[in-house]
Parts: sequence; C-alpha cells; structure tokens
Amino acid sequence: MLDRTLPRNHMKLETGDPEDETDDSGSVKVNAEIRVIDLQNHQVEKMEATWGYLTP
Repeated sequence: MLDRTLPRNHMKLETGDPEDETDDSGSVKVNAEIRVIDLQNHQVEKMEATWGYLTP
C-alpha cells in the first residue's frame, strides 16, 4: 500500500487505454487501469476503474 501522506510532487498517476463496451440499450461501460507511482520508493499501486454513461 502506498503512503498517501506523500506530497503530490512525489507521486505520479498513469492510466491505461480505456476500453469501452456498449450494450443494446445504449449504455456504455468503460474500464481502465490506473497506476499510482511513488517516485521516491518506486512503488506502484494498480487499480481498476469502471464508469458508465448513457448515449443520447
């Protein structure tokens, strides 16, 4: 687990390319990997993010 008390300039946030899926109702689900990197200790914490929205 990363030390979340570190100043912002000691951490870096990267995201992978999002992948999206659309179903028949027009609902879109997006998945992406997020990497939080501790620049001092070279630790990486990976998380998956999922969000959705409706198309008009």
